[in-house]
Amino acid sequence: MATTPLEPQDDQFPPGTIAPQEHADSIAPDDFPEELQNALRDLAREMAGRDKWLRRWEVQKVRKARFFWRGNQRLVWDGQNGQWQIPYQGGQGTNSGSDAADRPKYLDTTNIYQAYGKSVIAALTQNLPSVRFEPDDPKEPLDIQTASAAESLRKIVERNNDMPRKQVELGRLFWTDGRVISYTHFVSDKQKFGMETNPQTGEEAPAGQEVIDFYGVLEGKVPLTLQEFSQLPYVSISVEEDILNLKARYPDVADKITAGATGMGEDQYERIARLSVMQGVSMLTQSGDSLSHLVTHQRIWFRPCAFLAVEDDDIQQQLMEKFPDGCAAVFSGDTFCEARAESMDDCLAICRPLPGDGQDTPSLGDVLISVQERINDLLDIQIEGYEYGIGKTYVDSKIIDTKAIQDQKSQPADYVPVINPNPAVPLAGYFYKEPSYTVAPDMLKHIDDLKGSIAQFLTGAQPAMFGGSMEDQKTASGYAMARDQAMGQMGVIWRPIKSFYAAIMAQAVKCASNNRTKDIVSGSGTSATVIAMPDLKGNIHCFPDTDENFPESWTQKRAVFMQLMQAAALNPAIAQLLLQPDNQYLFKQYMGLDDMKVPGADSRNKQLAEIDELLASEPIPPQPVAGPDGQPVVDPQTGMPQIQPPQSSVPIDPEYDDNALEYQECKAWINSDAGRTAKITKPNGFENVRLHGLAHKAAMLAQQAPPAPSPEMLKALAAVHSHGAAQGAAAMHAAHTAPPQGAPPPGAPPQALAA
Repeated sequence: MATTPLEPQDDQFPPGTIAPQEHADSIAPDDFPEELQNALRDLAREMAGRDKWLRRWEVQKVRKARFFWRGNQRLVWDGQNGQWQIPYQGGQGTNSGSDAADRPKYLDTTNIYQAYGKSVIAALTQNLPSVRFEPDDPKEPLDIQTASAAESLRKIVERNNDMPRKQVELGRLFWTDGRVISYTHFVSDKQKFGMETNPQTGEEAPAGQEVIDFYGVLEGKVPLTLQEFSQLPYVSISVEEDILNLKARYPDVADKITAGATGMGEDQYERIARLSVMQGVSMLTQSGDSLSHLVTHQRIWFRPCAFLAVEDDDIQQQLMEKFPDGCAAVFSGDTFCEARAESMDDCLAICRPLPGDGQDTPSLGDVLISVQERINDLLDIQIEGYEYGIGKTYVDSKIIDTKAIQDQKSQPADYVPVINPNPAVPLAGYFYKEPSYTVAPDMLKHIDDLKGSIAQFLTGAQPAMFGGSMEDQKTASGYAMARDQAMGQMGVIWRPIKSFYAAIMAQAVKCASNNRTKDIVSGSGTSATVIAMPDLKGNIHCFPDTDENFPESWTQKRAVFMQLMQAAALNPAIAQLLLQPDNQYLFKQYMGLDDMKVPGADSRNKQLAEIDELLASEPIPPQPVAGPDGQPVVDPQTGMPQIQPPQSSVPIDPEYDDNALEYQECKAWINSDAGRTAKITKPNGFENVRLHGLAHKAAMLAQQAPPAPSPEMLKALAAVHSHGAAQGAAAMHAAHTAPPQGAPPPGAPPQALAA
């Protein structure tokens, strides 16, 4: 078959060159028996058809919530098509210019649903959840090293994925959908990540990295009546992608991928829901042009127990042997694209921020849907009364010339023709004025309650959380206490999110260990972070930090730091604490003045970079001291060559280094968790840092002024001067052996020595 422009060739476009390649170890259709392809396709179709009516209800509910987020809230239920419709949106057979004319003004919305959602999302995204890595075996050096390397890798993964931005999108899905599925995988993509040299072949290849994606309810389907993730026999993720991307990604089956192809099971219904919320429309005819170039791309993961649904025993056995931990099958429409041996526990995680039964648990914004609908209805009545509630005026057309009224231009002191009035009837008797509509005061108060106290109580988004004013609070401390209480209510949501994030980070580390082919380098120069691939081969676990405090914003942290600075003026202990190098760095950070020079901040950063360099090398071993002529210097007393003790591989500059600060930084690192780990896993590097710190200490002591002579030493010097060296020798010996002033006498108890 001739290759068309939509059917790329493997030799012309290697994987990852013109389209992303997700997994290099995937099995292509040509290498996978057709009977196994058919078995996975039938299995995917069967799983996709389960929970048909429960799934439809779930899709309807979430589709409505996503429409509400967009502001499309005037929805009516179309029982014939089984979906929500947006009225006055036009469609087939509708005049293109009639939409604005037919839509009444009072159908505009005041989007309280989105406003409260943004407040909750802002609280949940102040900081990324903090996690920690721990070795499976605390005595195994490789596990300890992997736990340390994983912490550095976490920061790289967060930066590569722009996790603060994705965290905001994750918060939106928690608000509208409730259930969120994360997918952590390794992607090679020249278009996005560029090219790199393959260490195995020496050739240029598309660069890759760990990618974390989030999917909501409309994209992710799971068994709804099961509670725990470990119980799920399958998980399916379906999205719509352009046909050109899919043909480029799967060249082996490019000719089989057809435009507008849908997934299996109930995916046609779900596909319409996904497309409608992406476009902000609901009419089938309005999304028809998208159906022509979008294909449903479906990934479905099976646990080994799912293979028991295959009726053919031989096929079932082959699948069990080929995928002992489960598999992932990929389809574009109905076309089988690839399969791979992969456990869903290694790449997927599910978070439901609110507790509930089964997998269809409430979203954070569910409680506000009915409130928003009632607000819309009441505001409709209010604005309709304002615009259409002005009473009509009735006139007697036999007496009043109504045509003249219609034709004349409205202006002050107009003349209105009156035809043959009855002198016995006053002119006002020919008119009747309807009373104008007035809004009930209790309805206005109810609208304010719905927008305010009721919505705040239901969502937990109290005014203190988003900086709103509170009548019962007059002081800053009162506002702070109210905010802490509001944040405590958010803790119910925050805890499952922290566990969810810990699972994702553990999967990212495992993903890097399984797919990376060379050491990971991030940054440049002395601040570069290098992670050796052998350091990621240990066994570790990732846990959320035990600190249950809700994440505080940068402004709040800065305020606390400034309070500490004020307290330092009265408390020497706090002042000494702030003089620590790391805290001086925080001072510069929280001041927010990049151009401000803080003593010690640069020296701290310099020493941290040197510690990384020292860990990657070994100390200089002992060697003979060379004289000016290059020959070894001999000790005159022993006749042996003088030996220089071991030194660090990074020399110090005694004159220009801040020896006191850099010594303190080395000392702090040696006593830290990272230092104790390096002492076990990298003993030579640890010794290198220790020797470097001692060199700074020696230079620091050398720069200090010599102590003043004691009174005993002055007496001894006077004795030598008066009586000669022989008579003053005893006095000199006594001066050298005498304890310092204020020191306890010999034999004093330990308490006195400590004093």
